[in-house]
Amino acid sequence: MIKFFLFTLLNSVSIMAYSQVDTLEDLRWKNRVVLLFADGAENLSLKAQQKFIKKDKLGYEDRELVVISDIIGDKNRSDLRSKFNISEKGFTFILIGKDGGEKLRRNTVVQSIDLFDLIDSMPMRQSEMRNRKIKK
Repeated sequence: MIKFFLFTLLNSVSIMAYSQVDTLEDLRWKNRVVLLFADGAENLSLKAQQKFIKKDKLGYEDRELVVISDIIGDKNRSDLRSKFNISEKGFTFILIGKDGGEKLRRNTVVQSIDLFDLIDSMPMRQSEMRNRKIKK
């Protein structure tokens, strides 16, 4: 069983908080997941990605995204690195859809607008947006 710490976006000043979940399966059909892998907390790509997430947290929340970080040297590392065949060096960004499938993998920083455009083009997200308009 995979154990890792889930970093969820919050409405408060603090962007990240910990809560434990057993597997990505716990998030399936509830949330989209962004996995961030880095070879250290000082990785420049990781820092840049975290700035985008913090700046655009409302967009992340609206798209029901949670962010999970696996950083070399961090005491809260996960078993996801081996599951997704991630190198111990560098930076990797992975988007997992609500269906549990990998939708995007990059070894570079992903701008929020590009991430949001991709998600907003997906059929499930289109349905969510239509349903939200009807309910208002």
